[in-house]
Amino acid sequence: MRQLDFAKKLLFFLAFVVGFAATCLLPVACRLVARDQTLETPSPLKDSPSLYLRSHENDLVNWQLWQPASFALAKKENKPVLLSIGFSACHWCHVMQTESFNDVETAKYMNESFVNILLDREESPDVDAIYGRELEALSVRVGWPMTVFLRPDGSAFYAGTYFPPGGEKLTGSFRFVLAKVVKIWQQQAIERRQFGRATRASINNQATLAINQLRSSNPLTPASLNFAVNRLIMHVDTKYGGLKQSRKYPIPAVLELLRLRADQKALDAEVTKKFVATTLDAMALRQIHDQVGGGFFRFATNVQWQHPHFEKMLSDNALVASNYLKVGAAQKIFSGWRLALRPLILCWQNLVGLMEPSPAASMLTIKRVRACTTPTAGTRHVRLCPAHVAMNFFH
Repeated sequence: MRQLDFAKKLLFFLAFVVGFAATCLLPVACRLVARDQTLETPSPLKDSPSLYLRSHENDLVNWQLWQPASFALAKKENKPVLLSIGFSACHWCHVMQTESFNDVETAKYMNESFVNILLDREESPDVDAIYGRELEALSVRVGWPMTVFLRPDGSAFYAGTYFPPGGEKLTGSFRFVLAKVVKIWQQQAIERRQFGRATRASINNQATLAINQLRSSNPLTPASLNFAVNRLIMHVDTKYGGLKQSRKYPIPAVLELLRLRADQKALDAEVTKKFVATTLDAMALRQIHDQVGGGFFRFATNVQWQHPHFEKMLSDNALVASNYLKVGAAQKIFSGWRLALRPLILCWQNLVGLMEPSPAASMLTIKRVRACTTPTAGTRHVRLCPAHVAMNFFH
């Protein structure tokens, strides 16, 4: 009896171990099989100078770089282009990477039906701005990750931002959207071309309207500047700093304008000087300032700057650092210089990663990175506007 009980317990234990191992290893095995099927060649993201692109190197999706060859491939295979635009500090970009770009079925569907292009908005802000306007023309609120479906000529015919996971029958899920786009592409070629032309016409009309307004506007005068500043002051939060909004964003351009007004001894100099000081002090002392990692988060979700949205933008940190440096220098306040140093260090650390040497990219050493602001022969110009702003402080 004892031997029989022991044998039963042993069989039960072995069955448990096998079941547990199968549960743990089956997803890994499926992933490895999918990788063998989807990544027959090394990912072109492997040698990218962008940290964001390199973080997607091992995705199940066959990502392509933003280059003419990718659009030529889409034209040759008669496939739509799925353009995903994100950046390293984007929370939902990484969520979508986990939920969709590394889901076996979703990645397989993407690879079969689309030419997939991944873009870092901090490396290519010009392309990001173009498709941001495309989203607005399609009545979609701009955000990241930006998911844009393009024709091989680069024009958008469908767009969105973050899409949650789910099957093809779950309305609003990423798989549902992919299937919808494929159906549009296959069955509505004429409507797709017309819609693409309508989108382009809308963008061109907006640009023409803006140009005409600019040409017809009166030149800037001290009176018009005073009027604009007075209107601006009506919207500032004198208690907590920043603008009167439910979300508080750093406003470096506004602070710089009001700081200059205060320095020029304008009539509103005392009000503007106090507002600039209140805003910078509130940002420095509240949770929008990352006391551990350094730098400032993108925005706070309440008026007291106390609940940050955990993303950081190089452009914000470079310009906010400029505010603290200039105010600190004008008032000879050491804390202003110290507060400016932390976001600058954050920008520098990200720049080192973004411009890390790699064989395929033929990037330059960090010693020559400063030349990017004034490119010369033999120097690769990396389109990093926020980075260039930050780098100016190191000269």
